[in-house]
Amino acid sequence: VYRAAMLLAPSAISFAPRPPVAARLPAGAALPKLIVFDLDNTLWTPELYQVARRVKAAPVAGRDVKLFPAAAAALHEIDTCDRWEGTQIAVASRTNQGDWARTLLDAFEVPGDPSRRLSDLVAYQEIYTGNKRAHFESLRRRSGLPFGSMLFFDDARGGRFGNCEPVARMGVLSAHCPNGLTDGVWAHAVRSYAALAADEAWMGMVVPASGGAPESPDEASASASAAAREESNGGPHDATVVRWLEGKSFGFVRRVSGGGDLFAHASALPPGAPTPQKGDAVSVLVGVDRGGRVACTSVTPTGGPGPSEGGSITLPCFSMNMPFAGLVAHGRKTLETRNGTMFERATGLCLLHVGRRTYPDGGKHRAILAEAGDSEEEIGRTTALPPGFSRGGVVALLELGDTRPASLEERSTAEVQSAACALGSDMGRYLTEVKRASFLKAPVAMRGQPGMFSATVPRAALPDGWEVVVGEEGASRAAAQAVGAPREGPRVRQTYG
Repeated sequence: VYRAAMLLAPSAISFAPRPPVAARLPAGAALPKLIVFDLDNTLWTPELYQVARRVKAAPVAGRDVKLFPAAAAALHEIDTCDRWEGTQIAVASRTNQGDWARTLLDAFEVPGDPSRRLSDLVAYQEIYTGNKRAHFESLRRRSGLPFGSMLFFDDARGGRFGNCEPVARMGVLSAHCPNGLTDGVWAHAVRSYAALAADEAWMGMVVPASGGAPESPDEASASASAAAREESNGGPHDATVVRWLEGKSFGFVRRVSGGGDLFAHASALPPGAPTPQKGDAVSVLVGVDRGGRVACTSVTPTGGPGPSEGGSITLPCFSMNMPFAGLVAHGRKTLETRNGTMFERATGLCLLHVGRRTYPDGGKHRAILAEAGDSEEEIGRTTALPPGFSRGGVVALLELGDTRPASLEERSTAEVQSAACALGSDMGRYLTEVKRASFLKAPVAMRGQPGMFSATVPRAALPDGWEVVVGEEGASRAAAQAVGAPREGPRVRQTYG
């Protein structure tokens, strides 16, 4: 019953088919009879425990969770290339979000075949917490296949949370894909299996993501530690952001000196740093994460807007969820309502943080906007964040006006409902005017907090047309003046704290 309630609409997968790796092997080359994929950070991204932190409903395939392009291509190859006839697919996952994982497999289309779902392509599903050895013991019993005829892909190699090394010790060739399944890892693993089979060699090896020769589990662990020590001792490294996943808290960087892409989590950024953008120059330190992956332990922006250019400033901040955060930042929502008086002492400048969740109002805001005359195109624009902006960070600078109580009768007027983008019965009892709003030049990734909290952002990220002045009383006081506006009269002064 639970899974039936969570079933999602089928999700199309956009991918570019690659020339089949198996078709380029010598005639008669052996191929595995069972391909086993881990799910989180191997077939798809992000990991489901990360999704569970920001949403409570079932994630939507293709929106909240996406297949890696190379994973889609590999699945397409197994499904369509004649050389793979007789090979089955399995998934083995230790996620604690098993119902979500199974539902996503029911929702994703088979790459290249919208008439089927991934669950139709996967012969065996082993999705439950515990040790991956238990998954493979079950796969051997259910499939009747020996471990030596299996090929396994996983993002975690060794250590406490590792999977490749313990599974390799069972006799399964295990391919390490720390940044998700890539074309290179897929091709190298398939070729390695064929080469080991031709030599009638022991399959209990780990195929490194670097493209080197397969290693025994103990050698793999030792080489990973040595590589991490070597890279850490050689830091910091100049690098470039090659991609940062929009709406997520991680991305990948590439060192100027060469080598593969390195995983980087937002927690490795300095406090108040803007969300990295593709092409940004950064300085990184390298180590090993809990999954045994070589990853960035520190990421410091060295180019583009950042704390080093013009310093930083600390202002009061509050967090809102989408779509209402977008409506405020775009200047469409000019009244914010709360049942408490948290804004009463925050008149003046304020930062807006966007939470990771979506506020479920059943689409009432869209009906109110449409009734007010907003076009569908305008509604779509103002309820979304601009390109390059994502949830989980500070996105806008606001000027707040007065806060006052309002009766249900007043809140239910068309004028107030349009300004608040909500029904009067759904509003809080106190109305706060949002006098001005502008998006920052670049978002600043950070965690939100309840109520009003202090947030530090680079001055270089502040929008044009705003002058922010720190008062003599300290950083908790500031003043704003529109550039070019007459300076007679009282300046806008925030009185937070």
